[in-house]
Amino acid sequence: AVVSTQSTGHENLATFRRNFKGHGNIRFPEPFLSSSDVIIESFEESIPISVAILHGTTEDKRALAKSGIRMFLKMVFHDNLIHGDLHPGNLLVSRDSPDQLVVLDVGMTTTLQDHQKEMLYPLIRSFIKHEYEEVCWRLLRDAPSNDCANPAQFVREMSDVVREVASTRIMLGQLDVSGLIVRFLSTLQRHKVQLESGFVSTIVSVLVLEGVGRSLDPELDILKEAAPYLLTQVATNSGQ
Repeated sequence: AVVSTQSTGHENLATFRRNFKGHGNIRFPEPFLSSSDVIIESFEESIPISVAILHGTTEDKRALAKSGIRMFLKMVFHDNLIHGDLHPGNLLVSRDSPDQLVVLDVGMTTTLQDHQKEMLYPLIRSFIKHEYEEVCWRLLRDAPSNDCANPAQFVREMSDVVREVASTRIMLGQLDVSGLIVRFLSTLQRHKVQLESGFVSTIVSVLVLEGVGRSLDPELDILKEAAPYLLTQVATNSGQ
């Protein structure tokens, strides 16, 4: 068994296990006992994802990359409970099922408010519809703190970042997401446009999974995986 010292870990772990019940490619440890600050969890026979990257079969690595992206999209767009510490050390691969991700350490989580999700949806959807300037104006308009002195310049600079993504097509092996997010955040800071911590945390999780996904399967198309969630949100908003 494994002992965790996150006080909120038991509740989070139970919720994640419910959320991903029936998703055979994603596994969370089973909690046995817990107190206010200790959880005893099942020991998962697994290997570090870095080992799978080096020694896994192409088929298994592609399955792992797709599972990781789908897991994150479900957390964000369906469940609204996002693992707050998705670094490679918390992503393992089952020894028994080499295409199954084992996810650890769920003590840190993020949930997005409705307005944060509304900011996130068009940012991603814009890549599909090529509505670059519209999403940048909305980002500026909906930011909780905005002292931007030159909105038009902000939109031009942020649109350049978005166009860079569109011009390379969102393939994990072709896009430098880390550099892109640095430009994204730098543009926000330079123009005094502030985003809330939960939203920034979600972006960081995207960064981590992008790096893992690139190593597993350079040809994974993020937009193809995100499309069902985005289309569902569009339909929901249209019905309101």
